Parts: sequence; C-alpha cells; structure tokens
Amino acid sequence: SGHSDLFSLGSSLYQMVSGRLPFESDTDINAMFRITKESHVDIREHHPNLPAPLCAVIDKALEKDVAGGYQTGAEMAETIRQCAAQL
Repeated sequence: SGHSDLFSLGSSLYQMVSGRLPFESDTDINAMFRITKESHVDIREHHPNLPAPLCAVIDKALEKDVAGGYQTGAEMAETIRQCAAQL
C-alpha cells in the first residue's frame, strides 16, 4: 500500500533534520521492537526550536496507525510544500 515507504521517508526526514535516528537502540532486535511497538522520540528533544509545521510532517509520517498517517505520497508531498512555504 505504500504506507511503509512513507514511514521510511519520515524516518529519513527525522534523521536529516536531527542527525539522530527516531528509534535509537543498542541492538538490531531492540531497534525492530521499538520501531513496531513504541513511539519515536519527539524530535524537539534534540532540537527544541524546530518549526512546528516541520515537526508535524515528521510526526504524521512516523505514525504507526495507518489511518493516522499519510494516505498517499501525494498527500505527504503537498503537506511538505505547505510546510516549506511557511518557513
């Protein structure tokens, strides 16, 4: 359905903006558990002054509930364009 690709893009955006992984762990097994079961670390913990629209894009992309995340790449792209226009 593409939802995993949008989640992966959200993870890449998180890493590009913060320089950190959204699900840091000491082992691959623990990382996989965190990715599937836990919420990502709020990116503002790393950079508290990030613009709210950018944080919202990343948070929605990393939403585990499919219904709460982006439904299509086009939807995510449009939100990113709107975010960029506000910066």
